[in-house]
Amino acid sequence: MKVTLVPFAGLGNRLNAISSAIALQCAIHCEVSVYWMSSADCRCQWEDLFLPIEGITIRPLRQFTLIRRGWEFLGLPQLLRLFLFDGCFKARKILDSDFLLRPDCPYKNIYVDANKRFCPLQESSMLCRYYQPTPELEQRIGRVTSQFGDFTIGVHVRRTDHRTVIAANPLNGFVRLMREQEQQHPGCTFYLASDDVEVKRYMEQQFPGRIVTKADVVLQRDSVEGMKDAVVELFLLARTNLIIGSRGSTYSDVASQLYDTPLVFLDEKKL
Repeated sequence: MKVTLVPFAGLGNRLNAISSAIALQCAIHCEVSVYWMSSADCRCQWEDLFLPIEGITIRPLRQFTLIRRGWEFLGLPQLLRLFLFDGCFKARKILDSDFLLRPDCPYKNIYVDANKRFCPLQESSMLCRYYQPTPELEQRIGRVTSQFGDFTIGVHVRRTDHRTVIAANPLNGFVRLMREQEQQHPGCTFYLASDDVEVKRYMEQQFPGRIVTKADVVLQRDSVEGMKDAVVELFLLARTNLIIGSRGSTYSDVASQLYDTPLVFLDEKKL
């Protein structure tokens, strides 16, 4: 089988989709081609962020027939795909289905656009084997991890672009959980990744001398530098001893999966 994947949305969403393609390839030895679309929520190309993944081809999306929606072209890309592929799917249509894994699967050449995992297989162990930052980004990561203590806890507080996540993760809940971890791990430090400068200032007041952050982070994801910083912070979270994540954020989930770092969320009963 040949799988053509167009991942979309933010960085965490795209990596989840690619993780599904990796898992599928490992299971049935299919050919996987990924077409990476530069867009407002992820304005970069794969090679700006990561090294190639062995066995998987990742190219910039330039083919007219692979444009996801194409409504500005009166739906012509979707129509042409019906002639190029024997199956065209969206992630929500095939998630939790195993028909791609069956020996009698009728599809030989499929197109998938996805912003999430699209098959029931889980390739969740040590995803850092596949996602390796460029040498430039690895240097940026190393400059910050050198400031980590013997036990550093990653804290991901998302605040500016996802109302559902914000509502489920109040700031006082993070402070409460961080204090609990302080008691369990005396002398621990916290690496704070947040898209809100005010959150960083507040946490530095709450935990003076214990907060590590990356200076001069570009928060806008509609630039290559912003996307590079997104990868740097993702791996900084991943390389801590424990992650306090934002419930509902794929970014927290992927950070945990990179090195199998334990991930905890706020206790909803205590909020």
